Formats: sequence, C-alpha cells, structure tokens
Amino acid sequence: MCSYKITIKDIETFISDCSASSNDDYEPYFDDENEPNISLPETSPAILHNTGIDLLIDTDAFSLYLFEHTHGLIGCCSTFSYCQDDGDAIYEISVLISPEYRRHGLGRMLVSQVLSLIEKNAAVSGAIQASSDANRQNTDNINVLLVGSNESFAECCGFSYSHSEHFMTRKPYAELSDRRVNTVSANNLTKNAEPGNDKPEYRIIRNLDRSSGFHTYRLLSRSTRISRCSVVECSDYINIANVYTAPKYRGHRFAGRLIDTVGADFPQKKLLLQVSGSNTAAIHAYTEAGFTFLKSIDYYSVNR
Repeated sequence: MCSYKITIKDIETFISDCSASSNDDYEPYFDDENEPNISLPETSPAILHNTGIDLLIDTDAFSLYLFEHTHGLIGCCSTFSYCQDDGDAIYEISVLISPEYRRHGLGRMLVSQVLSLIEKNAAVSGAIQASSDANRQNTDNINVLLVGSNESFAECCGFSYSHSEHFMTRKPYAELSDRRVNTVSANNLTKNAEPGNDKPEYRIIRNLDRSSGFHTYRLLSRSTRISRCSVVECSDYINIANVYTAPKYRGHRFAGRLIDTVGADFPQKKLLLQVSGSNTAAIHAYTEAGFTFLKSIDYYSVNR
C-alpha cells in the first residue's frame, strides 16, 4: 500500500507557488473535486534512482506527481480528456515542474509516463487496434495535445505546434455601461435575419441544472435551431463553451444575443470563453460584444 498522501489542497498550493515564482500565468488542469487516489508505479524510472524523488500515480485521473522527500510536491502532469462529436478521444496534457528542479529531464519523463498510461488505457478499452506493423499501434482515433508549454520543451517531448487558443473575458453584466437589456428579448431580434421569412418567431430556451452548474442555451426560430452554447457556472465566473450558429444564420449576432442572455441571467459574475486563434470572425464578434483578451495558450500535437 502506498504511504504517500497528496490532497487537493497540496496540489493547489504547489500550482500557485510555481506560477508565482516563475511569473507564469498558466495553471494546468486538475480534478479539484475528487481527492487523488495515489499509488506507486511497478518500477521507478531510471532518472529518479538515488535522487530522493518518487513518482506517484493517480490512475483515476491519469495524473502523475513527483514527490521529493524534503520539499514535498515538486512536479505534476495532469490530463484532461473528452470526446469530440466524431468520436475521437482528446487528451490534453499539462506539465508543471518547480523552477529549481527544471532542466533535468523530469518534465520529459512525466510526459513519456503519461503517454504510456493513455496508450494502456486505450488498449484495454479497445480504442487502439494493432496496425500492419506489429511493433507499432494505430492511434488515429486518439489525439494527444501538450498544453501551455513552450516550443522547445514540446519538441524535446516529440510534439510540434498545432494551434493557439485565446481566453477572453467580459465584465459582469451588472457592471456593463451598455447592458443590452432590450436585445436579450426574442421580440427584439432582427426580423429580417432569417432568409425568406419576414416575420420570424424567435425564442431562447434555457436548460438550467442548478445542482451540477451545467446549463445549455438554445435560440430557435419556430422549430429550427439557430444558435446554441453551453454554460458552466463556477464560483466567481461563468464559463461559456460550445458556441455554435448554423451557417446560414451567421453574421446576425445570434450567438452574441445568447451570450448577453447568459450575462443577464448571472449579472454578478464575469464571463469567460475560449476561442481558436485562427477563428478571426469569432474573435471580432466577441470583441464587439465587449470581451477582452485574458491570455493565449499554445497547443502541441504528438508527432507520429
């Protein structure tokens, strides 16, 4: 049985201390609802032999930790996974090492170890099928991204630049000088926005789940879905995701009106959303809606 005990509080403190000491505003994802289920690997990586550093594994969350006997937690590698609409599995890897322990290969070792965990899990679930080369495996339905690292570290780990994501934020609705109260009403949506219909009937439907904090918003014209977005209610902000407008309805601020509705429903909380750096149309629309840039994060894909 593993004698190590790492708590959510330990991880939060480690991430905060690392970010402060290195002037890095990127904080890796980790599961802040479930305490880590820590175990030791069957064999310790050679790089850790005689160093006083142990590798700890939380297999429930695909997270790895480095624990030094004197200084405690000195490194972590966390994984955030989800499935796209086409069924592909996405694994986003984030690595953080204490500044005084960097440039010793510990980060690369963590990435290698977590990639092995991902492949083993995929093999068990049947997501990885043997290819014609018996010494390799086909992982076409699995995409692994390294998030928030610099290009030099990514290349050392076998990753190359994929794309950038911008995080944008807007002040709480109650603090806006232009609160757009009238435009939130479906009765005030542009009447000629729907092609071939002079008198469209628009309505906004909210599915609010207060227990989970996950909500969905949809804008419809009669029975036609025009625009939608997902909302995650956090302690001091609202995270908006999965914003989508049907192609023929774009350019009429339908998504913006949904976002205004979200802001009005949670008037004391700021809004946060993430947009691809290449989606210039969306960036322009969000800027026009009052959003400002918070930070940008680079994503790197694994080389195959």
